[in-house]
Amino acid sequence: MKLAEISFGILSMNGLPIDTGENLVVAVHPFFELYTGERYKQEYMDRLDKFFSSRRGPIITLEEEMNVRKTASHYNSLGREHNSFFCKYKRMGSSSRYSRLGYCFKLHKSN
Repeated sequence: MKLAEISFGILSMNGLPIDTGENLVVAVHPFFELYTGERYKQEYMDRLDKFFSSRRGPIITLEEEMNVRKTASHYNSLGREHNSFFCKYKRMGSSSRYSRLGYCFKLHKSN
């Protein structure tokens, strides 16, 4: 799957946003999964999949750089061929004081 940069740091699965009359949704990697049981995590991910597959409005996902293509492929498998965008980030060092609460990140221009 080819992702194209449509604006500084914003990658698109398939072109520019399409107006559907729905509000923009921003999805962020759920760092709380580090603290929850596997059953709850699966239920939550199933609800997200249902939401993403039924929604036609734009979704911008903040995703760790090494997982962007995997997540884009997953969205594609859910039928999201349009209005799916990504801002990728790099995980910072494990010495960060926030490392126990989740990932610290910085947005960066794609290469």
